[in-house]
Amino acid sequence: MLHPFKQSFRIRSYESDINDRVKVSSIFNYMQEIASLHADKLHFGYDDMTAKGLLWVLSRAKLVMHEYPKTWEEITVETWPKNIVKLFANRDFRFYNQSGKVIGSATTAWLMLNRENFRPVNPAAHLQDLQKVEVPPGLDEFLEKIEEPESLLPMGNYKISYKDIDINKHTNNSRYIEYLLDCFDEKLTSGNTISSIQVNFLNQTKSGDELFLFKNGSEGQTDVDYIEAVNQYNEKVFNSKIEWI
Repeated sequence: MLHPFKQSFRIRSYESDINDRVKVSSIFNYMQEIASLHADKLHFGYDDMTAKGLLWVLSRAKLVMHEYPKTWEEITVETWPKNIVKLFANRDFRFYNQSGKVIGSATTAWLMLNRENFRPVNPAAHLQDLQKVEVPPGLDEFLEKIEEPESLLPMGNYKISYKDIDINKHTNNSRYIEYLLDCFDEKLTSGNTISSIQVNFLNQTKSGDELFLFKNGSEGQTDVDYIEAVNQYNEKVFNSKIEWI
């Protein structure tokens, strides 16, 4: 039987925000790294997939945090493959502070793509030897589409460049987290806390592409926000729902 995979991370100063708390984008980086390490261990990591002409892309992710560790503290991330639903290979996460207390959890949905045409491949055909891990889910839900509000306000734009691109030659998911959180400078610098964030990644972007960000325009909805981004071809790149406490 498979067991969850654990990795501890010391939170560096450049991974923290103005409030001396670990950034949400840093947590997404930890998730990406430990997922990659575990996939390598289970023989469906980057090199194994490349040899088969395949690649993984993160399609949907939801993070729920109850507490954010501070700079130089340790956060331990635990991960395991949860299940396969349709074309989505779902992987969950659990987060612990340095005292061993559970401080958050997450669920992610990954697509397996053909490297030649970037079309989805049924992951069940390649992961038939993968046994389910008998542990409670990180988040006991399947991530659905995010409902778009009626009115949206423009929030600025970004030009995709070298610093944004990852090993698969497209924009890394954690960079999108940074872009969307830039829309909340005033909230974040005032000490407000994100209790949950869901991001659905809808289209790839590459170096030279341009992103245009939009935020919900509803007044009085201070506890829930919506952000989406479209590219220069008016294709939606991602959308997200952020809940605050």
